[in-house]
Amino acid sequence: MPLPSLDTPTTNKLRKLVAVMCADVVGYSRLMQRDEEATHSRVKKMGANIVQCIEENNGRLVKTMGDGFLLEFESVFSALSSGISIQKQVIEQNVNLAVDDQVMLRIGLHVGDVIVDGNDIFGDGVIVASRLEGLAAPSGILMSQSAYGYLNGPVTKQLVSMGRVELKNIDRPMEVWQWLPGNHEITPPHQSVTNKQQQSSKPYLAVLKFLNLSSNGEQEFLVSGICDDLQSSLSKSRLFNVVARSSSFSFDPNVIDPQQVGRVLNARYIVQGSVRTAGPRIRVSANLVDASVATEIWSDKFDGELEDVFDLQDQMAAALTSAIIPEITRAEIARTKKVRVGDLSAWDHYLQSVQLLQKMTKNTNREAISHLRTVLNLDAEYSSAWAMLCRCHITAVYQLWGKSAEDELQLAVEASRRAVECDPDNPLGYDAKAAVHVYLREFPEAILSAQTAIKLDPSLTSAYGSLASALAFTGKSKEALDVCFAADHISPRDPDRSQRQMAIIIANFVGENYVAAKQECQRYILIKPNWFGVYTFLAASCAFLGDVEEAKLAISRLLEILPGYTLEKHTDRMWIQQENDRQRLLEGLKMAGLPE
Repeated sequence: MPLPSLDTPTTNKLRKLVAVMCADVVGYSRLMQRDEEATHSRVKKMGANIVQCIEENNGRLVKTMGDGFLLEFESVFSALSSGISIQKQVIEQNVNLAVDDQVMLRIGLHVGDVIVDGNDIFGDGVIVASRLEGLAAPSGILMSQSAYGYLNGPVTKQLVSMGRVELKNIDRPMEVWQWLPGNHEITPPHQSVTNKQQQSSKPYLAVLKFLNLSSNGEQEFLVSGICDDLQSSLSKSRLFNVVARSSSFSFDPNVIDPQQVGRVLNARYIVQGSVRTAGPRIRVSANLVDASVATEIWSDKFDGELEDVFDLQDQMAAALTSAIIPEITRAEIARTKKVRVGDLSAWDHYLQSVQLLQKMTKNTNREAISHLRTVLNLDAEYSSAWAMLCRCHITAVYQLWGKSAEDELQLAVEASRRAVECDPDNPLGYDAKAAVHVYLREFPEAILSAQTAIKLDPSLTSAYGSLASALAFTGKSKEALDVCFAADHISPRDPDRSQRQMAIIIANFVGENYVAAKQECQRYILIKPNWFGVYTFLAASCAFLGDVEEAKLAISRLLEILPGYTLEKHTDRMWIQQENDRQRLLEGLKMAGLPE
């Protein structure tokens, strides 16, 4: 439908209503730095294709702006047809190129009143189109409601409502519609006009519909149920955002290119898989792909029985979630190592702090705190950063690393409070509160906070560690071990299981199983050789077992970490609550040779 003519003379200028299109190359500066000549050649070729497309659709190239293009059309249909042709040609141009070399366009489309000044156009119509282009997904077209209103017929089926968005310096929210290659609905653009979201590069993960390999088509409901439950389970994690199922499930699992899907959905990680049944048995195979580099980073298979479908779906979702989350954690930490320090986002700084805290030294602890302070300077409402900051300070209190234990404790308490205050639904905040409560020997509160964290995210294994610690310190040895074993089942490849490993040590010592306590201490030391507490239980366990030399070696290592440490000092730093258990630990340490 052609737009009505609203030409209005204003001295030498005219006003008119037109369809305005803004197009811009994604990551142009990065591409130029990578290969200046090749990028220039590709953008030049793309520009020639753009001119050809707009001429075929009765459009006009108003001007080029470095890596951007401003165009006008007499009708929205012509503008959209041109935009779709342009994007398809650009995609074709990228087929044989490496991901880092691909030139992609974002396009914004709006109908608005513009001022015509010679061959140029200005005004609100141009500004809105430009803002829409900034929000569009790579290879996509983002269109305003005012432009969409001029369309009818089959072309509207290629567009998906993205809801209302706020545009920079535009005083009214605006409903927008999006076109993407393949006509698939996607979630709202991940780019945002707010500083808070610009500073985070937390990845998106897409769960694709699994392939049904069974000859029985009626099993399709089971496949959908497993995928739905997996989507729901993964969405509870704060490690990544999960693309809406209406978007990710729209792809045909028979013909999927994970890298292309990642580009379309703007997702860094893709989960795909298959389901096969044979009689009463079922096998679910799954793999995790880093779509940014087209690399499979994990794959596995899980077997089960079809006796109780709902129970089976829960088991499969839990097993898959527990396997996927640690792998993404490793991949994300590895990715940050390749990012220049000056280019680290808030999310990158947060990941660096996670890795540094796990190293358990005074220097890495202070470095982790520095990273987290950088995060909070960028975004003071970053709940997970406050939670991790609490973890750093509470670790420093235990290890006597700070100038003042009281100051470190106060910083930990305040950080845990802010974590929950900034996001009352963040399980990491309650996990941090549980850690503080454990240190303060407020065990009922610690148990409640840990249970709240687990309810919010059943895959958050650090919360199981807090819960198990509180149970072990209060003499509930069996309950503590049950919690730890449940966490190991949930996440057998947890990147950091040190807290619940310590809980296992305490539970075994309280239960007078000194052989198991000693073995667990030795395993723990392989992971965290600088945690002083493990040497107290190792020394006491060895003493009760009659392993005198090993007991003395443990005390020697303890005194290397905390010079001048004595039985008297340890009496004030014991969290075990039952008096007979406390006395046994002190007796074992005295037998091992800890000075009084």
